[in-house]
Order: sequence, then structure tokens, then C-alpha cells
Amino acid sequence: MFEIDVCYKFIFESMLEDDVLGYIANKVYEYTHAGIFFVSESGEILAYACSGKDQSMRSIIEEHVTLEDYPYFFEEVSPNGEFQTVAAVKDKKKNIGYIIIHYSNEEFRTFFEELGTILTETARQYFEEKQKNTYLNLSLKDYIIGWMIFEGQHFVESEQSHTLKGNYLMALFTDDFSDMAVEAAKLGRIWEHFYLYEEKHSLTVVLYQVSDQTAQKIHQMAQKENLNCYMSETFEDINDCRTKRDLLKQMERIPKICDVRGVKREKDWYLQGIFSYTLPLIEEAGLSDYSILNLIKEDEKNHTELYDTLKMYLLCENNVTMAAEKLHVHRNTLVYRLKQIKDCLELDINNNEISRELLAFMIMYDLSKSSED
Repeated sequence: MFEIDVCYKFIFESMLEDDVLGYIANKVYEYTHAGIFFVSESGEILAYACSGKDQSMRSIIEEHVTLEDYPYFFEEVSPNGEFQTVAAVKDKKKNIGYIIIHYSNEEFRTFFEELGTILTETARQYFEEKQKNTYLNLSLKDYIIGWMIFEGQHFVESEQSHTLKGNYLMALFTDDFSDMAVEAAKLGRIWEHFYLYEEKHSLTVVLYQVSDQTAQKIHQMAQKENLNCYMSETFEDINDCRTKRDLLKQMERIPKICDVRGVKREKDWYLQGIFSYTLPLIEEAGLSDYSILNLIKEDEKNHTELYDTLKMYLLCENNVTMAAEKLHVHRNTLVYRLKQIKDCLELDINNNEISRELLAFMIMYDLSKSSED
């Protein structure tokens, strides 16, 4: 029979070690031959000690619980026939981690349950260091799915896989000018079907079961909530999530052509991305649009804001209501400015071809000015 005092000795000895949890796990395994795992609230395996057979699990290899191995860690009797006890590590009544112990004989249950309870006190401070800062109420499985989408070596089908059918929409929050968790929580209230993945300076939210129609509503609601994020267009393949995240991160690095705050949509920024890489050639070729230059001169002469007004109008796909909201002006004010712009340019700015050309030259002009600064 095992003695709890022996395990207390391991705990006291571990305080002198650099890897406290790893030391405890190895000592407990040597003494009891019970597998022991320290798992964070999001599924990261912080330390463990187990048999050689169990070390071949994908979760051990990736140092993170996967959906396929979830039953091994969290079912009362694991798939390999072992018994287990799960002790939750709590901070202010919230789970911030788990201590999972596997053993072969149920008669030892009382001992391992007591050991798990003791270890929760020892491990709390180490789990707190790994604690996620989000305010969203997510289950462990939700955290695991979010991690597998972006970091897992392959996405495993599960009983929840059917919920991932349909189109997707992605939003990237950064810590540059907002509280990522608060912003993401607002988006979670707008659309309830989502997974998220948190990194050191960013938080990525994947919305699923999104149609083109609902995507438009989500964009509108996000703007009304004054969210500050980079948002993709809808896409069909869950495997494109990593590429989309990389694209949104690139958008953050491209010089700004509109207000820093607010929802920055992928389609509003793709031209800017293209021109930012071709700008040296464009400048060398002397490509410009004199109608745009005339509009800038008009603003300088009369202290108007026609250039910025036209840019926002075109970025909003010639939607008067949306552009007025983004510019924080009355709709009638915007309509009046658009009339002034048409008179100055002597162009039909609602013609698709003309509006695309105007926006392209405005983007080139802004990028050129940004590079000069």
C-alpha cells in the first residue's frame, strides 16, 4: 500500500528543482507506477510521467491533449482499461488546470484522489502562469479544437465535427490598442458558433456555420459594437484557417490607409497589400491619377475633407449609410460631399470601373506618402 507521506516528501524536494511539476511527476511514477499528467485549462500538457506505451500517444508527442486522446485523460475508465482520477485546479472558482492520475487497481482510488487534492495546491501557481486571459466561457474541448485547428499536426474528426460544416469567418484581435479578450467576447455575443486560439500578442476567433448573408450581418454588428480587429471574408475549407490567420497578421503590418481603429476587412485591404509590394516599380514608372491630385488640391484650398470622404465611400463599396457611420457624419452631409466630389472630378464615381480605378490610385498615393514619411 502506498503512503501519502512519501508523496509529501517528493513535493517538498521539488521546491529545490527548476522543473517542479516534472520532478513531482517522475517521482510519483517511480513510486507508484501510476501515470500522472499536469494539464492546463486549454489542454496543454505541462508535465507528465507515464509508461513507454503511453508515451507514443499523439497528445504526448504534441504536448497537448487531442480530441482522439480526450477519453484517455478524462473518462473514468480509460480506453486501455486503467482507472483514473481527475483533480481540478481552481482559481476563484474557475478551472485553470487538471491533475490526472492513471492507475491499474481500483483499490488505490482513495489514495490517488487524496494525492490529486494535495497536488492541486502545489501546482496552482504554475497553472496560473499558463492561464488564459479570455473572458469567454469555453469548455476544454472547445479549447482543444481551437488549438488543433491552428497548431495540431492534423485535424481529427470527432463527435463535434458536424458542427464545423459550412462556411467560416475569421477575426484576429491584437493587443496593440484594445483588450483582446473583451473584444473577442463581444464578437462571441454576436455569433455563438466559434472556436478561438490565443497567442502571446493575438487572439484568433474562427466563426463557423456562417453563410454569406449572415457574414454581412456579422460585419455590420461588429462595426456597431466598435470592435477593433482584422476580419476575413467567408471561406469553405477549415484547413485554410492557418493561411487566413497569416494573411490577417500581414494586414496588420501593411501601412494604414484608413482609421487604425475599427473592423479592417480582408477585401478592403487586399489592394493595399498588392500595391505595397509593387510600390517601388509604380513610383519609378510615374503612374498617377490627376483627378485625385485635383481633389487633394481642392481640400488644401478650401480646407475640406473630400479626399478622405471619397476614400471611405469607395472602401464601403459605395454604400452611403455605411460610409457615413464610419466617417461619423450625418447621411445628408455625406451626400452633399459626394456631390462636391463629382463636380470637382467630373466623373461618375458610382461607375464600377471608375470607382475601382479611383480607389487603386488613392491606395497608391497613400502608400507613396507613407513611404516618404
